[in-house]
Parts: sequence; structure tokens; C-alpha cells
Amino acid sequence: MPVSSGTILAMNPNDFAQVDVLKDASATSIYGSRAANGVIAITTKRGKAGERGNVTVRFSYGWSSLANMEYYRRRMSSEQLLSFRRELGHLSEAEVAQIKKDHGDTDFDWVNYYYRPKAPLHQGDITFSGASKSVNYYISSGYMNSLGLRANSRYDKYNLRTNVNARVVNWLRIGINSALSYDISNQNDYKGNAREARPQSMLPWYTPYDAEGNEGEKYTYLGRDVPTLKTEREKYWNDSKTVALTGSAYIEIEPISHLTLRSQVGVDGGVSYEDYGSLPSHFLNVKSGGYRYNGTNRYMTVNVTNTIEYKWLLKDKHSIIPLLGHEYVRYGGENYYAQGNKLTDDRLLLLGEAPADKRKIGSGAAAYWFNSYFGRLEYNYADRYFLDLSIRNDASSRFGAKHRNALFWSAGAMWKAKNERFLQEVSWLNELTPRVSVGTSGNASVGNYTHLATVGTITNYDDHPTYGVGNSGNEELTWEKQLKVTAGVKVGFFHMVSLDVSFYRRLTTSMLMDVPTPYYLGISTIKSNVGALSNTGMDVALQVTPWRDREKGDYVSLYANYNYNKDRVESLWSGRKYWIMPNYKVAYAVGDPVQYYMPLFYRINPDNGNPEWYLPNEKNPAVMTADPSRVATTADGSPKDAWNQAIGKDRYPHHVGGFGLSASYFGFYMQADFNFVVGKWMVSNDIYFFNNPVKFPTANLSKEVIDNYWTPDRRDARYPRPELQVWSPFDSRMLSDASFLRMKNFTFGYSVPRRWLERTKYLSSVKVYCMLRNFLTVTKFDGPDPEPNKNLTYGGNPATRQVMVGCEVMLF
Repeated sequence: MPVSSGTILAMNPNDFAQVDVLKDASATSIYGSRAANGVIAITTKRGKAGERGNVTVRFSYGWSSLANMEYYRRRMSSEQLLSFRRELGHLSEAEVAQIKKDHGDTDFDWVNYYYRPKAPLHQGDITFSGASKSVNYYISSGYMNSLGLRANSRYDKYNLRTNVNARVVNWLRIGINSALSYDISNQNDYKGNAREARPQSMLPWYTPYDAEGNEGEKYTYLGRDVPTLKTEREKYWNDSKTVALTGSAYIEIEPISHLTLRSQVGVDGGVSYEDYGSLPSHFLNVKSGGYRYNGTNRYMTVNVTNTIEYKWLLKDKHSIIPLLGHEYVRYGGENYYAQGNKLTDDRLLLLGEAPADKRKIGSGAAAYWFNSYFGRLEYNYADRYFLDLSIRNDASSRFGAKHRNALFWSAGAMWKAKNERFLQEVSWLNELTPRVSVGTSGNASVGNYTHLATVGTITNYDDHPTYGVGNSGNEELTWEKQLKVTAGVKVGFFHMVSLDVSFYRRLTTSMLMDVPTPYYLGISTIKSNVGALSNTGMDVALQVTPWRDREKGDYVSLYANYNYNKDRVESLWSGRKYWIMPNYKVAYAVGDPVQYYMPLFYRINPDNGNPEWYLPNEKNPAVMTADPSRVATTADGSPKDAWNQAIGKDRYPHHVGGFGLSASYFGFYMQADFNFVVGKWMVSNDIYFFNNPVKFPTANLSKEVIDNYWTPDRRDARYPRPELQVWSPFDSRMLSDASFLRMKNFTFGYSVPRRWLERTKYLSSVKVYCMLRNFLTVTKFDGPDPEPNKNLTYGGNPATRQVMVGCEVMLF
């Protein structure tokens, strides 16, 4: 059944039996609109037939730390910053002397104050599994407690899973798969534009501690009282709790031989509660009073699937399996919130204690449904030739009444050539399987009511609500459609090498996009089906096992996977050749990939220290123009928006992959996994605050600007003359190479030999291990983390590295 990413995060990874990534049209078509960009299918564990009952206990302990400390070490020390500000004329000698008199030799590390150097993490779980002739079961329970790297943050989760399947009689099977989770998170308010979200920019001669080294209620920063972490911990809270249930139950009937009727009902629902506020005794609330917010969100997705399947075998060679089915998905959610301001007593924090005119309430609701009919026909001749045909009609409430339905189809063929007589005697070839598929799918990822024109309250006037356009609506809105063609082959050699290569082309049409409209209409955009975008590429997966001792279970295995993808804008709307997305620094241009569009920096003029930018092609800024005879500058050092043009950097990387090694020898085992991205570019918005000394005269800066700005004696500088307001504007220099190589996982462990454990009569397996996550990253990215799939990073959570030690004990 379909679940959200939040549901996956709440699950225990130790409950996963298998994770499959489905990409080609034939494999994903049966999933309908959910498979628009592929399917990640997670199969959870269950008891194995004939398996005796066993108990598995796991526990691990570790800690997290910042993965990229080099980024934060680029900040200036107190001495460097004072010297630099004095050199620029921002501080006089007397002002520098006064700062040193007031603060001494303080060189405080704000990064280590607002980020924990090490954040502990521990988790454990216990599982019970087994099977009899007619029943198999898997029951697990686990927990995870972790402190966040950011001060005053933590995350805890608890989960319980039950998977039970039973064959009641020969013609009847039933089963239930359920997961209950409870998570608690505590957050601080340091994010985005908050100064504390960028502690590397805070002035190092200030400190939150007094002369005796004590952390009090507040500290003085630039003449303003700022709460310490101690105060925030004691006087402020931001907590959320979520209880979620995900489960499915099925009944499978075989009334006659080879005919199977199956009905499955699944639910994915939960209740979340949010509570945040600040005590009246917080020194910042002396005049305004304390405040508290309570919010509740309830949601549930119900999925009902019914299928009928017949397995028909003719002459022991022809296998024909037709399937018909119906699926209905319905979501409903509602939320309520209330807030009370001007609270006056730390002991009276219920919302009703707030004055009547300082209370606020609100609510919301949302719902949608999908209704689908589908069919599939599988044909197999002698386990050599395979054909798969499917058709599906999807309807969604997210579109207008006349455009809710869409028909999608797929066809796939496969040939297991190794099963041919002329190849069965070829000993060095153990697999040869070419395949091809073609099919369509749809995407309904729009708001639940985007197609409707709505009116709502927008503000108050004279204490009365006013009404305005909530959404422009578009009753012609319909499905975004994709056509995907895939051809590939899987080969195996000497039972040691497995190679899978596939080529694909995916064409997306009727894209769901925000089309700009004239402002005199009262709206800026309208969601429409316009344009086309293609993706062409290849996938390669290689597995090599050069050595294996089947008797002892020892082996060495290597793997690598690689994806090349090239996107191309095929068309836009109304004959347009390009479209620059405001504030996103990217644009769509027909015939090109989605690209970054920014002012293209030329140089710092060596004669006068002014920054210069290439002027774009006036008729088509989608063509990068770098003509030194057509350049311009500005008085403050910030380029004009009209100078945006293609800068030759694509928004999406073309090369993505990974590789790794696993091995086992004499009980010792290891697993190493790396991933890489090549050709990725991302705007590091933090640079704007870190490398602009004139625009932000009260911020700490990067060491990079020292001795790197223009003077008559330093004509080849990276930054302009010091009088300019902006040194590092939003131009092509802010775009950073975010290609990276990262070690995602390295595990080394020891498994106690089974023969040693047999003497205990109750121990089946004992393992101890050490795990490193994100421990190594190689990148040129000028920001805290190159991995997010974004065009821009700004004040976000940095990547973490983890060290874990653990053990696993299986009893029987």
C-alpha cells in the first residue's frame, strides 16, 4: 500500500526484508499515478516456512557530529576580524581599543555553542519470528533516542510491528501487517534567517558566559540582550508528538484451482500534537507577556484493493496469467489550533488563562480520492519468452469533473536466452536476459483544490474580515503524462560477474506548471498543463564476486551502479522559447536542460576595482553570452536583474552513482558503501552573509576576503574595491560546484562462530560491530552540505557524521 515519506522515517530499518527500486514502465505501471517517478517497494520481514521460533535482540550506541567542520573553521578570529575591520575603516583605532578593553582576548566559538560537538544516539529492538505449517509470524518492537546537533533539539521514536500470515484451509489465506509508531521531537527556533542558524557569522569577541564562566539568563550582543541556551531551554519550548498507525489486512480465496480472489484494506493514519510557547518569566516577555500555541492534526489514508487472478498452464509450456483489479484511495485530514498571548504567570499556562482579546483559533481540512481500474496479462513460454501487458484507468478528485480520468498502459517483453538449448552448454555464461518495455503513467502532484476557484478571508479591516481570491482555479487542469521506453540486458559470467545495462527515454507532456499571468488580473500565476520535458539516459549495475567459499560462507563482493541522465525542455507555452523562474535562479529554455540563470560575472576591473558583468543577449538570454566588449557595472556592486542569462550550468546533475565492497572471512565481516554525484551545482546562499563585509558590518566573515579585495597594488583580486556596498552578490560566483564523493557507510564486525555457540543451547548467533556513516566527504562545495537536491541552500541543517557500536544476539 502507498505510504508517505514520514511513515518510512517512523519505521525501524531492521524490519526491512527487501528494498526494490522499480524504474521501467512495465514494472511500475500497475502502481498507477504513484509511479510517475518510479517506485521504491519495501517488503517487511515475516516468519519463514519451517523456521523454528527465535528471538533477536539488538542494541547500538553512538554519537553524531558535524560532517563538515572545515566550512565553519573558515571564520575569522577576533584578532583577524578587528584588524580587517580597522583596515577597511569600519572601526577606528579607538573603537578597536575599546572592544579589546571590554572583551579582552575573547575569541569565542559560537559554532560549538549552538551546535553540540557530539550528540549521543542509542537504539535497540527485539524481534520474535517463526512459522508452523500454516502460520508464520514476525513481531518486533524498538526505540531510538537521539539528541540533535543543534542545541535544545532531540528526536525519540518508538515502534511496534506485527506481521502474521495464516493458511486457514487449503483455499483460504489471511494476513495482517501492522506498524504502530510514536515519535517525540523537540526543536529550537534557530533556522533560516535567524542569526543563531549561522553561528559562524557571529562576532567572536562576545560570549554568552560571564567573567566567572557561568551561563546566565542572557548575554549582551551588539547592545541588545540575547537569551542564552540555558534560558531557551528553561523558558521556551517547541514540542511535537505523533502517534501513527500503518497497516493492511488481506483475505485470499482460491475457490477453484488456479483462480485467486484477493481483497486488501490498508490504512495510514495518525494524530500529531504540537505545543510551543514562551514563559511569562522570560525576560523578553516582560512587556508582552508569555504565549502558548497548541495544534492538533488528524489524518488518515484508506486504500482498498480487490483483484482476481487466474493462472493458466497449457502443455507445461504456456503460462498465461490474467489479472483484473480495482483500487480506491481516500485521504482525509483536519487540523485545529489555538493560541493565547499575554500570559502573566508561569504556573497558569492553559490557553484559557489568556485575555479574551488575546486568543486566536483556527482550523483546516483537506480530502482527496483516487479511483482506479486496472488489468494485467502475463505470458511465459517455456520459461524463455515473457510478455507483460497492462492497462489502467485512474481518476482523481484533484482535477475538474471533465478531466479526472486518464488511461495509462504498458507493454514489456523479456527473453531468458540462457534457457535456450544452444546456450545451456556455455559454461562461462550463466545469464543472458535482454528486455524491452514501453508505457505511460500519470502524475497528480498538485494541491487538492488547485482546480477550484476559491475565495477566503485575507486580512482584517476596521476589525472586520475582508475577502479576496484564495485560488484562481483551472477546471481544465488534468493529468501530467509520461511516456517511457526502456531497453536493457542483464548478463552473468562465471557465476562471478553480473552486469545490468539499460537505456531509457522518458517524455513528460502536459506538465503541471505555474504559468505567469498579467498582474492586472489580480493573480500572478495559474496552474496549467503546458510544455514538455524529456529525460534520456542509461543505468548500469555491476556486481562482482571474485571469491566465495560456500562451505564456510566467506566471500568478497564488489558492486557499482551508475546513472547518466540528460534532461531537455521540449516545449513551453504560447510559443515561448524560454522562461526565467523569478527568485529561483533557474530557467526553462526550449532545446536545453533546465539551467541556472544569473548575471554572468566577467572580472574585477584591474584599473578601478569595479565588478563587471557580461550583458546578455537581448533577444535570447537562454544563449550564454560572454562578450568582453559588452560588459557593465553598477555603483553599489550588485548586478541588475535584467542581466540574468544562461551561465552554462545545468540545474540537475547528469552523473550519479555509487560503489562498495562487502566481505566476510573467519567470522569478520565488513561493508563499505560510497555514493557520488558529478556535475551538480548549487547556490550557497550563506556566502551572501559570510563574504559581504560592507553590507553586513556587524557580522563575522570568511577568511577568504582577507587580502583578497581590490587595491591599486592588488589588481588581480577576487573582490571589488572596499567602498562598494556589495562584494558577493547573487551572480555566477555564488554558484558552487556541489559534486561530491561520500562514504555513506562503513561497517566492520565479528560474528561468533556457530560451533562455539552450540554449546550454550540457546544462542544461535552473536555479532558485534562498529559503523561509520557519512564519515568521509570529498567536495568543492562552498557550503555546509553538497547533498540536498535543491537549487539553493540557506541556513539549513548541515550534514552529520555518525559513529555507532552495537551488538546483535539471536536466541532459539
